[in-house]
Amino acid sequence: MLFRSAALAGGGGPIVLAGGRLTVDRHLLLDSGTGPIVSSAGASAMDLRAGGSVRLMGGRLDLRQLTASAGSEESPGLIRFTATGEGSPGAPALRLRQAQLTGQTIQLRAEGTMTLSDVDLRASKGAAGGGDLFLETGSGGATQLRDASLQGRSEEHTSELQSHSDLVC
Repeated sequence: MLFRSAALAGGGGPIVLAGGRLTVDRHLLLDSGTGPIVSSAGASAMDLRAGGSVRLMGGRLDLRQLTASAGSEESPGLIRFTATGEGSPGAPALRLRQAQLTGQTIQLRAEGTMTLSDVDLRASKGAAGGGDLFLETGSGGATQLRDASLQGRSEEHTSELQSHSDLVC
């Protein structure tokens, strides 16, 4: 499907991604309130593309086989995933498995634990060099990386890679 912009609000209920491709010219927003955004069990790969930004916000984000890309020659791309941790006691607030995210700026934020397994995060400004990559957890949270490829700003800017708690590799 091709849309100019798309917003979907779950009003506290879940948003389930069942596979396929969703493409928008400008901005894609999926907001489940305090509910989760999850990949359907047994679903095929999900591909989210936007000319401007891809934003997912919910109580818990548990996604696998996801490709998300944002940006165009005219517009810098932003990918922002935010998990508030509500409704997910004992489970990671943000979990990405078998995922590839590409944009000029990538921001992953979790109130609680963030787990990234078999992921490729590419923050790039194209020929201009590295983009901005932010990984943030709230108090008491941790970031766990397994088989992760992170590409962002040059080494002198590694302070932009943020985790307010433990980084476990």
